[in-house]
Amino acid sequence: MTAPVQTAPIEVWLDAEAIRQRILQAQCVFLFMDFDGTLAPIVSVPSLAALPQDLKTALRTLIGRRDVVPAIISGREVIDLQNRVALPLIYAGNHGLEIRGAGLEHTVHEAQQMRVQLLAACNVLRARLEPYAGTLVECKRLTASVHVRQADRAVVPAVMEIVQSVIGSYRNFRVSGGKEVFEIRPKVVWNKGSAVRWILEQMEGREVDAICIGDDATDEDMFAELKDGITVRVGSESATAAQYCIRENEVLRFLHFVGDTVEQRRCARQSAYESSNCGTR
Repeated sequence: MTAPVQTAPIEVWLDAEAIRQRILQAQCVFLFMDFDGTLAPIVSVPSLAALPQDLKTALRTLIGRRDVVPAIISGREVIDLQNRVALPLIYAGNHGLEIRGAGLEHTVHEAQQMRVQLLAACNVLRARLEPYAGTLVECKRLTASVHVRQADRAVVPAVMEIVQSVIGSYRNFRVSGGKEVFEIRPKVVWNKGSAVRWILEQMEGREVDAICIGDDATDEDMFAELKDGITVRVGSESATAAQYCIRENEVLRFLHFVGDTVEQRRCARQSAYESSNCGTR
């Protein structure tokens, strides 16, 4: 099981003025956001997760701005994200292995080829974990998750041992930890960081203009990849590679802050344009 990158203490908090200045100087803001635990509250059963209406409204406002490109990067499948969010933005599912939206379409071919093996591994896991009440094996075509949020804390070490043992017999997969979940992913050179880099390259965006926000171990790949961007960790449970941190209940305020700053930049540039052209009227 791989550990998250740990390069900065969690006590690093948000420097709003520094971020404001970065946004004011950006050409186009690329906003990469995790879903569960960032946009949507963590729930005991993954199928019950929902995007709060106030956050959906904030995202809709951001989508309406020409110089903001919002994208959701999640461990969920793309189709699942699209159904839950129902907004016209970029979706990167299965930890970035599949990307859809804004004219983009990409699936990592190597992961696609391992689908049959992954399904077989999930079936073995379901059989082995049947005695452990509260465990849930979720197969998501390209990746899988073993959820233990509803399981007795005392059985989690045994569940982890079973997951590692079963997946260890499939040489094409690896296990990593998350918030009360074990993530099973194909051994390919691709992660959430690779996905955000690919999106930036396809849309000719600059790393320095990217904002990444997430709450879990797999989001550390985004933070590590975009070192010159603005990286924000939600929560304070562990060390992080992110530059800044915010509390779980501050995500909505942060999105409003980004939107308001982008609007300030638009107004300032419009005013400067009108001033420069007033003598030619």
